[in-house]
Amino acid sequence: MAIQAKYSSDLEKSEVVERLELERRYWAEKGIPWAIVTEREVSKTAFANIQWLYPAQSENELSLDELDNYQKLYLHEFQRDPGRTLTTIAQGLDMAYGLEPGQALYWLRQLLAQHYFLFDINKPYRVLKPVDIAITLQSQRQEVLRASR
Repeated sequence: MAIQAKYSSDLEKSEVVERLELERRYWAEKGIPWAIVTEREVSKTAFANIQWLYPAQSENELSLDELDNYQKLYLHEFQRDPGRTLTTIAQGLDMAYGLEPGQALYWLRQLLAQHYFLFDINKPYRVLKPVDIAITLQSQRQEVLRASR
């Protein structure tokens, strides 16, 4: 499915509507369902989560090996204390490894943005606990990434 995100106010502009119609026709010719989503259809929590994650999707500062290692590190921490929030776990990693404050949270953000972990986008990331996430394997991540492009 192809999804176009627009602010609802943009839908009042004729040039935007024309471009959207061209896009709709393009996807229709390919037999792919297409939809427009505005801020009215997305919860405030989902919007905040997307704003937090979106910049991390374009950052390629971490190698795949590093991401795999950080996923393993977090999985170990999730098993050690499943009752803590993910952000508390990240703070604990910063302290335990003498990292700069926020470094482990940066890793977590990358892992979430790159689909190493999946979660309900309507739940604030700050309150997520290990029970709230699903772990993805490399083959699953590749499928998710293909679908999101």
